[in-house]
Amino acid sequence: MKYLLIILVSLGSLLSSATAEVSNTTFLNGATVIDGTGAEPRPNTAVLIEAARVPESAASML
Repeated sequence: MKYLLIILVSLGSLLSSATAEVSNTTFLNGATVIDGTGAEPRPNTAVLIEAARVPESAASML
């Protein structure tokens, strides 16, 4: 019984480390950007979104 528990724990740790990594990055090409400042919309813009946020470096490039 003790050996069975050790085997199950070992298999569980192997399976948890073998999961696929999901990317939280999205690239939009040709998007229209409305920045909310009152400036004119910028058509046909490339936007990089990481983890549901536009990185500050990418926002300054817009």
